[in-house]
Amino acid sequence: MGRHLLGACFPTLSFRWSSPQPEHGPAVSVLVAIGGEDRQRLLVPCLASLFAAAEEVRAGVEIILVREGEHRESAIEQIFPEVVECSVPPQPAFNKSLMLNVAARKARGEILVIHDADLLVSPSYLTTCLQRCRQAEAARPGRLIFYLNDSSTDRLVSAVGSSAKPQTLHDAGIRPNELSIERVVQNTPNPMAVRRETYFSLGGHDEDFEGWGGEDLEFLSRLRTTSIDEFGSEPLIHLWHPPSPKKQNGDRNQQLQDRKLSQPPQQRVRLLVEKSGLKWDSCGR
Repeated sequence: MGRHLLGACFPTLSFRWSSPQPEHGPAVSVLVAIGGEDRQRLLVPCLASLFAAAEEVRAGVEIILVREGEHRESAIEQIFPEVVECSVPPQPAFNKSLMLNVAARKARGEILVIHDADLLVSPSYLTTCLQRCRQAEAARPGRLIFYLNDSSTDRLVSAVGSSAKPQTLHDAGIRPNELSIERVVQNTPNPMAVRRETYFSLGGHDEDFEGWGGEDLEFLSRLRTTSIDEFGSEPLIHLWHPPSPKKQNGDRNQQLQDRKLSQPPQQRVRLLVEKSGLKWDSCGR
């Protein structure tokens, strides 16, 4: 059934290896935070699918990739020279919230798309994010997420490589009905799209969350104090990777999440804005 749904949701899955530069804009900034060496190999198909979706947005798209540690030239910059890379200082534990806040400060688009580095998107994905955030302050674009198993992920990642640069899955020799799917998930908090000014008015992401889990649900609870379109329509493909150490040992920041969510969201917004001083100006600072 998963393969049947995947074939129906992805009659086309496109890949591009460059993005046209808009004369004005961009309208959309895609924020991608990445940590861990095991995730690096997933970046190529992820970014190639995002650039294919960017082709459909006439107002322009920028993709901001944020890593931990000192910035140094990477293979990604050679494959995708249009990607904007930035970094945060090394942290005791992976802090996705800190990384997203840094990327948001650098963003120029009116719409921020918070996107995970292990998700492949359809060609209409960024157009959907832009259209829905022009009607509401935020949106949850995802509808169904297809989780591939490890062998199918290995096959897809190998086929969609920077040397061959296929334009479609068919070009890469991959058929959706040949992929093995572990599960199909819906109604997940990520990905999200939000107007830039709304992101900052809510205080951005809460940097108290370190390691795996909690930060997205906490942010979503504050996002729900605004007008948010939660009727997702976009399918996504999730590439397999080993679970994070905190997820493996069962520590998902649950106590911190529960404590945060016990407070009214408006109170958390006020505290975060005061604490972070998260601001944006026309120079992207």
